[in-house]
Formats: sequence, C-alpha cells, structure tokens
Amino acid sequence: SDLAEAPLFIETYGALCRFFTGSPEMLAHNARFDLMMLVFELRRCAKEYQFPYCPRLTDTKAFWPGKLEAWGRKVKGDQFVQTHRALDDARLLAECYFSEVGI
Repeated sequence: SDLAEAPLFIETYGALCRFFTGSPEMLAHNARFDLMMLVFELRRCAKEYQFPYCPRLTDTKAFWPGKLEAWGRKVKGDQFVQTHRALDDARLLAECYFSEVGI
C-alpha cells in the first residue's frame, strides 16, 4: 500500500540519471542488493547499458557487516529512530559511514 501511488521506475529514470551523472562514487549498505534491484529495473526498460553508473562503489558492509538499523543504534544511541523510509535510511547511512571514517 505504501507504493500504490508511487511512480513507475521508468518515470523516475531521467531524474535518477541526472542524479548519478558525474557522481564519482555510490555509497550503499549491502550494495550488491541495491545494484541487483537497479539492474533488474534497468533491464525491464532496456536501459541497462545507458545508465551513468558511478565509477566507484563503497559498500558499508565492509565497516558494519550487520544490519543498518543496528549500526544506527550504535552510532546514534537513544536518538535512533527507524522509519524504514528510503530518504531516512540514506541519511542514517551517511551519518554512520562518516562517523566510522571520521569525517
């Protein structure tokens, strides 16, 4: 039901390409899963070889092999709130990653 009104992948393809064009790196937790989902959708719309993939991929599972939620609890302590929303997860990932690498 959360996705009932969501646009189809092909409808967001242009914006996604603009977002990734020129980006030197993609940061993801369990990147293999994310890339599999991306490639699956790209194949469905015959755009797999037209996508501006980032030249470098950082999978944060190298820093924290468990779930992102557990990493978030470690980094944020009592301030951690899991919403299971994509943008919130992306922000949490960035916060956890930058706390790990000291930026």
